[in-house]
Amino acid sequence: MPLASMAPLTFPQSSEAIETIVERIQPSPQSRAIPQDSLTLVNARDKLEQSTRKMFEVILSKIKDLKAKPAQEMEALHNHLAKIKEVMGKVPSRLKEAEDRISNLKYKVETMQWEVTQLKKSERLLEDKLHDLENYNRCSNLRIVGVPEEVEGKKMPDWVDTQLKKAIPELTCSMPSKF
Repeated sequence: MPLASMAPLTFPQSSEAIETIVERIQPSPQSRAIPQDSLTLVNARDKLEQSTRKMFEVILSKIKDLKAKPAQEMEALHNHLAKIKEVMGKVPSRLKEAEDRISNLKYKVETMQWEVTQLKKSERLLEDKLHDLENYNRCSNLRIVGVPEEVEGKKMPDWVDTQLKKAIPELTCSMPSKF
């Protein structure tokens, strides 16, 4: 079959289509029956056939390479996707762990807040007691049971002196006038 009568080449999509193209290029048994006197034409045709066959083998290998390249890329994508799935598979457990830790921390914070509140109440109570003790310590009043308030009048030391002399007659010394 002459090259000029061949259909224009398009890149086939399947290996069956590629084999069909190679079969078209191969000469049929009828076309091989050439008279012996034109040996040079046969040699030229054989050389052309060999070079065409080599060219199509190269084209076929290039097409196979082109088909293999997307397959390699797909395999790389599948590997990458598997890694992503593996990482994403760990996310729920890590999220649960984080939620548990947050829950524990919330409980601890609430406990500490309650303790702080109790400590503040205790501090206020202790401060009040301290103020009472300080005020009690500052008082220099002496309370004598059975003696009504303000009986002594304005001169307390003189009144105490007379009361002690009445209660204890052996005390003859008088108390100093100024305390």
